[in-house]
Amino acid sequence: MADIEAGRRARARRSNLRLALFVAPVVVLAGVLLITSGAFLGDIGQAAPNEGGVGVHLADGAALPQRNRPPSSGPHYAARASYGVSSEPVEPGAWVHALEHGGIAILFKCEDAASCESIAAQVDQQVYANAREGRFDERKLVGTPYQEMDTPFAAVAWGRVLPLETLDAEQILRFYDRYLDRGPENAS
Repeated sequence: MADIEAGRRARARRSNLRLALFVAPVVVLAGVLLITSGAFLGDIGQAAPNEGGVGVHLADGAALPQRNRPPSSGPHYAARASYGVSSEPVEPGAWVHALEHGGIAILFKCEDAASCESIAAQVDQQVYANAREGRFDERKLVGTPYQEMDTPFAAVAWGRVLPLETLDAEQILRFYDRYLDRGPENAS
């Protein structure tokens, strides 16, 4: 009788061990997915009214119907802005397309070509150089001059805007990490 009971206990231990070996990786994987999905991160910036436009492409150079300045959603150009920082203005219709793909735009006001170059260099060194790669192994960040906003700087994701009085690289990178690859289209 003692041998039968010892056998039952041994089988139960082996069964529990197999179950633990199966469940532990599933729990770890679920935790990693939750953490990397941003599920535990709070919102950053302000929610912007959704102006629709997912997949709605306008001819390059066409007037954009968005009411918000800066825009963070809505119809946009068929051509997506190239990722990187520019001292020359990138058309909003092109960078809104980048937002749709889960990219982030860093916008800045500047007085003249020299100040645009200086600010673009700072954005490049302080933000772009420190931004992690998103899906498709790309730093999905567009930095560009943009004059039509109330603050000197703004970080913009699809449906979110973070207005800033100064170039706060730490806060911009937190915004970037929070909203990178969160646009409505999974594309490069």
